Amino acid sequence: MGVAINLLKKIGVDIEPGVTLNIYGVPQVGKSTLAWIIAKEYADEHNVNVYVLFSEPTYLRERFVSMLKERSGLEPNLIRIKSFDDIIVNVEKMGNAVVVIDSISTLSLIHI
Repeated sequence: MGVAINLLKKIGVDIEPGVTLNIYGVPQVGKSTLAWIIAKEYADEHNVNVYVLFSEPTYLRERFVSMLKERSGLEPNLIRIKSFDDIIVNVEKMGNAVVVIDSISTLSLIHI
């Protein structure tokens, strides 16, 4: 078991199939990095793929994605989403996988 998942267990959070984990906080504190680390640990333990559905504009900068890959050790499938419907359409195709959505808050701004 990885360090991040072990820490979550110690505070009473079990990562299991069907569980949703929300990570929130102020900008630039490492929410995406933490999500990627948790996803990698779970995927490695259960031998499943990881998909990162992103609406966060920072994902369009290669430097940001490279930093996340370096810090987490994860090489996920990246899919840009532009609506809540994109989430449903993509997740239905994935089967047994870890899905990181980054971020719902920026996605909500698209419709304003």
